[in-house]
Amino acid sequence: MKARYIFIMQNVRIAVCFLSIKLTRKVNLLLIKCSTFQESKAIIKKSEDKIKETGSIKERQYYAQDILLEVESLMPCSNYNGKNQDCLNCHLVLLNYIREYKHLAEDEIKKPLVS
Repeated sequence: MKARYIFIMQNVRIAVCFLSIKLTRKVNLLLIKCSTFQESKAIIKKSEDKIKETGSIKERQYYAQDILLEVESLMPCSNYNGKNQDCLNCHLVLLNYIREYKHLAEDEIKKPLVS
């Protein structure tokens, strides 16, 4: 039974690391206890919800840019500690956000929705 559990856990780690960006993000989001990250996560979640709700490409680009701006503000965190698991998970999640949303926000300058 113990060997089977270890085998399953190794498969989960492989899936988390290589196959599923969203699974990685969800697993790591649950583990990060940093208040700075939690505040930004709420902003990112709102933008993600808006992207899912809207059908307009321009609006989706706008909200993807919001996510990338929030991520860029978190990357140079003054409290970063390379030995802290929360910091490592935070950077992994942020890199996944960049990978997921950069194509949507590409070549667009942040502009107001209403002209």
